[in-house]
Amino acid sequence: MKINVTPTFKSTVTVKTQEGIDTCTATFKAIPFSQLEEFDLDTPEGTRKALGELLIELDGLEDANGKSVPFCDEVLDWILDQPIHRAAVFEAYTKGIQEAATGN
Repeated sequence: MKINVTPTFKSTVTVKTQEGIDTCTATFKAIPFSQLEEFDLDTPEGTRKALGELLIELDGLEDANGKSVPFCDEVLDWILDQPIHRAAVFEAYTKGIQEAATGN
């Protein structure tokens, strides 16, 4: 097993709305449990702060017209302010961590 002090991983973010299902690919930092425990994941603000630390990039973002949208701080703030999107990003993180741990 190789030891990587700054591991990252990719996971698919799936957002389900009345209009359908949208996806993009997130790149996350895998931080130690001791660092993750610093965030109160039982609150919206704590989850938002944690995701702001964990999320490195989102690939495959588009606006309502299908035009590509680059990932930046403004886009990150908007995504993390939207309950459906924030939940989808957090779910992608937890699912990605589980898959990485089991080697899938």
